[in-house]
Formats: sequence, C-alpha cells, structure tokens
Amino acid sequence: MPVYDQKEFSIDFFSGMVGSDADGGVDIFSTFSEICDLEERPSYHLGSFEYQLRSMSKAGGTIKGVLAKFRTSDLPHAGSPAGEERELELEAQEGLIEKNHFLVKKDKCVVVFQRNGHAARIGRLSEYISSYLGETVIFNPILQPDAVERMLDDNLEPVTIELSYAPPTNPDYFPEDDWGERFAKLADLGNSSRIRVNLSADRRSADRDKHTLWPGLKKAAESIVKTRNASVARVKLTDGEHDYPIDLIADRLTDTQLVEMRGRYPVLDSMFAALANSYGSLRDDINEIFGQPDRRVS
Repeated sequence: MPVYDQKEFSIDFFSGMVGSDADGGVDIFSTFSEICDLEERPSYHLGSFEYQLRSMSKAGGTIKGVLAKFRTSDLPHAGSPAGEERELELEAQEGLIEKNHFLVKKDKCVVVFQRNGHAARIGRLSEYISSYLGETVIFNPILQPDAVERMLDDNLEPVTIELSYAPPTNPDYFPEDDWGERFAKLADLGNSSRIRVNLSADRRSADRDKHTLWPGLKKAAESIVKTRNASVARVKLTDGEHDYPIDLIADRLTDTQLVEMRGRYPVLDSMFAALANSYGSLRDDINEIFGQPDRRVS
C-alpha cells in the first residue's frame, strides 16, 4: 500500500435553511440527494466563475461531494524561482479547477465544509443550491455552544457592535431585518463595496436607557454575518455587572484534520474520511446546539 505525505486542512460547520424559515417545506438534504442522482449535474455562472457539484455519492444519512470552481481567464504561469516560466498547456475549453470537499448530514442538515481560500466560500454553495431550486438557500455558520448560549440569553444586552462586510448586490440577499436592509440599500445607493459599522452605547450617561443598545441588534448582527462575507463581527454583551465579548467569526465551530496527499493533490477518500472524523469529534457540541429548537441561533 503506497504511503502519502499528509497536509493539514481546516474544516468549517454550517446548518442549512431556506430563506429565513428554518422549518421551511424544502428539504435541503433531499435536494443534494436529487442532484447526486443526476446523470449530468448543472453548472452555474456565479460571480466571476463557473461552478459545478462533482464526485457526489450518498450512503445512509450522508452525502459526499465536491464544489468545483472553474477558472478560465487570467490563468497563472507555471515555473520556479530557478527556472523560466511557461504557460499552462490547456485545451481551449479547459480551465483551472479549485475544489471544496464537503459532507451533508441529514441529521440537522449540517454541512461539513473543507476550507480552501483558492476555491469557494460557503456562500457559493448556497448560491448553487439556490439556483438549482429557484429559492434562496442559506448555510449559516455554527457557533460554539457557549457563544450560542450568550447570544440567545435575553438577559444579556448589547453595548457595542463592530461589523465589516461586503454589501449584497442582489436584493434577494439583503438581510431580512429592517436595520441590515437599510444599510444594504444605503451601500447600493452610494455604490459602496464595503460597509463598516461601529456602534457603542453611552455607559456614562445619566439616562440608564442609553447604557445598552437596542436588543434587536443582536439578531441583526447575526443576520448580516449569516448572509455576507463578514471580515469583522464582534458583539459585546452585558448583564449590567459583567461584560461578555463574542466574536461571531472567531467563535465559530471549526476543526483541522490531516489528509493524505498524492503529490500536490489530496486523496479523495482520505479527504472525505477527514471530514467524517471531524464531524464525529464535534458531534457532542453539534447535538448540544441543535438539541432543542430554542437554542438555535438562526
């Protein structure tokens, strides 16, 4: 049996929902299963690239797959510091392929997603499934249990919120709360490519009502983080005595796994096994978060 080198990969966890309705009539797992059974899976032009689901298979309550990103323009050259560079020899209809491997678990519709900065983010998988269904599908990052507890605690009120994110260009992807939608429309009107928000309560004010922000901003911040590629998303909560800072990006459920490599490429079975191992190692946390409907940040 050949022995391959290993490489560490980062893995993220998401939960799927249709629009803002976590209990909608569309079964996302069944949608992946339907695509898996197609003889020829569709490709969609999303953003600047073409995307297609590949290498799909299903067994029991798990679907394996690859989100392939096709790059056909502005291609890099091959070469080394000690040698000449050369063009990549590709057929006219070919391009470079970058991949994200993933698992979809039927239980709680959890997506275990291999992070790859050269390929796609989870938003592209959302857009792919949305294009196939004709309905907006969102995959929300799963927070660590303690962060979920604090965000759902009505006794904790926000005192500061800091956000930086790319505004949506498609109104279908505007946040569904009034606060976030207003910012999206303002950015669209101003032809802005990025929104930065920093809100703080006046904790020194003689008016105690000004010591905290509007409680609904917690949900508004969650909505923006779920639907946009936020680079900053921090919320500080208080119970009036102690502060509880939460980073909606750093506090996400993540993992790392070693994967066997064949030269420069991960071995497919080893990658899928790593995703399954990652899910198994964090299953208790996932069950804790999704065990009761009222403990889900959505």
